[in-house]
Amino acid sequence: MKKSENINELATALSKCQGEMQPAIKDSINPHFRSKFSTLYSVWESCRKPLSKNGLSVVQTMEMINDKLYLTTTLLHLSGQWISSETPVISARQDAQGIGSSLSYFKRYSLSALLGICSADEDDDGEQAMPKNRDQNGKKSKDESSPPKEEYATPTIGKEKVELLQEQTEICDPEYAKKLINYLKTQDVNSLSQVREDMYNKILNGLMKNVEIYQKSLNEG
Repeated sequence: MKKSENINELATALSKCQGEMQPAIKDSINPHFRSKFSTLYSVWESCRKPLSKNGLSVVQTMEMINDKLYLTTTLLHLSGQWISSETPVISARQDAQGIGSSLSYFKRYSLSALLGICSADEDDDGEQAMPKNRDQNGKKSKDESSPPKEEYATPTIGKEKVELLQEQTEICDPEYAKKLINYLKTQDVNSLSQVREDMYNKILNGLMKNVEIYQKSLNEG
């Protein structure tokens, strides 16, 4: 990260801005896993007004460094103070459409990381995360009709873990993603939100290893 000599006024303004920002709505779907994610438009909508209200603005620029395309995201304050971060734009396809898609991906993640923006479903997954055999206070219900095996079923992963898997599937090898989909189907898992805790580490480690290899091959290419 790079920054101006002083960022005290910027830090104060950003603190106020973050107190006013709302989570970015997940308004699109990952075609591989049919899981929701926040588009660049949604991320901007969550921060545009709070930024402007507190004298802040964001500029995202591109430049070629050693024949590689880099995205620089800069947060500016009306005082002249600033901070910025730089990331390489990695694309599996080198045509205009492929680069444009990758650029959109890195813009939203760079913007989210710089401002601390998180994502949320429109219907708030709190209800979905609560086991169906519990009442609204989180206590077990007395519904005797529930099959006993439900009491001992392996719990599914939480929202943060789903989002981490989501991020990895967006930048892994598309062919690996297809193989993962087929594997999950054999385990009666039809979306990332249905991944069970006992499967999570294996899936995440496999994805992260593939992402590392895949992204390295793109860079070398």
